[in-house]
Amino acid sequence: MRPISLCNVSYKIVTKVVATRLKSIMEDIVGPNRQTTYTIIITQEVIHSMKYKSGKKGWMAIKIDLEKAYDRLNWDFIRETLSNIGLLQKMIELICSNMKVSQEKTGVCFSRNVGWNIKNKINSSLNFQRTDDLGKYLGVQLHHERVSKQKLKIIMVHINRRLNSLKTKSFSFTGRRTLSKSILVALPLYTMQTVFFPKQLYDDIDKSSRSFIWGEDGHNQHIHALAWETLCKPKDGGGLGLREAHKVNLSFMMKNCWALCSQPNKIWVQVLQSKYVWRRYDYGDP
Repeated sequence: MRPISLCNVSYKIVTKVVATRLKSIMEDIVGPNRQTTYTIIITQEVIHSMKYKSGKKGWMAIKIDLEKAYDRLNWDFIRETLSNIGLLQKMIELICSNMKVSQEKTGVCFSRNVGWNIKNKINSSLNFQRTDDLGKYLGVQLHHERVSKQKLKIIMVHINRRLNSLKTKSFSFTGRRTLSKSILVALPLYTMQTVFFPKQLYDDIDKSSRSFIWGEDGHNQHIHALAWETLCKPKDGGGLGLREAHKVNLSFMMKNCWALCSQPNKIWVQVLQSKYVWRRYDYGDP
């Protein structure tokens, strides 16, 4: 049984209706180039450029943390705007909210060629915390240094936390396989779309999945009746249809590579092409 099966029918119908109605207008509101993964890639490239910035002109990046407030915007204007784009009145009431900047959680980062005097003046003016690590952006850790297992350790923290909340003895082999496929393996997918994982990390992810499937916990070890490579084969090939973390990560990277070659109009593709001064090749038919 998949976890989604635990949701009642009404929940599924309402969710599907809302998603279908939003789908027809979201592209006009947000735009086709504004997916979160694209924004993360652009932001990471900015951070990378700041690390090696030289010359007289320096850069700075401000990560603004917003917190809810209810006295900053004109609510009549917000409701009228949402109504004009076709949202239902009940949905408008649900999503209306206001934001203000959290001074404590907002940080500013400078490129290496910015002097201390300038940094101090800007910090005093903005009243934001100066930091060399902007932390997470849209749920993904920004990398100011080389990507490493240590930098991505939060992924294993989440996986181990989820494992600790599941009692292996309470599930059959089929149940553990389903949970491993739909939960444990799915947890790092979002980050995988923008970062090439180190080998040690995806090995740890596969190890956690294997141990859970065969009913192991922190105290008891069990014999693995089949090799992990066999379990990851398609069902019609004698496996269970599981996926190796390395191959999933690689498939996301290949998807990005294909976009670089075939979708030159996307903003993030233009950023990378401009930054690395790629030659323009014709990828059409010879």
